[in-house]
Amino acid sequence: MKLNDYLKYADISHKDFAASIGISLSALHKWLYGQRFPSRNHLQKVYDITKGEVTANDFLLKKK
Repeated sequence: MKLNDYLKYADISHKDFAASIGISLSALHKWLYGQRFPSRNHLQKVYDITKGEVTANDFLLKKK
């Protein structure tokens, strides 16, 4: 599941999620829009917080 989809599903604001993993809101937006890829430590935090619903593979862009 894409992170943005998870945040909508879980009704978590971007601001709250960014704060919970210790990153800026702008950094989170870069992840959500494919401009940056999270570090290994942040990927683990995302995985833990989402209880495995969002994985590293979910950040990879699919080519059409």
